[in-house]
Amino acid sequence: MWIGQTDEGEIGLLYDTIDEILYRMEYGLDLSELNQENVKKVKKMMRLAEHKRKMPPMYEIFK
Repeated sequence: MWIGQTDEGEIGLLYDTIDEILYRMEYGLDLSELNQENVKKVKKMMRLAEHKRKMPPMYEIFK
């Protein structure tokens, strides 16, 4: 990161905003009163990073 660069700046959303969206999604709460562009952005980020949240399949190396 360079001087003045922040994760929030790179993402374009505050952590509080992201946390609110994720919390509501996790517990099945209403998202309609939130900024829908932000909700779409978080959902897209989750979709694009889905592979990072899954363990790779285990293969038997030694038989």
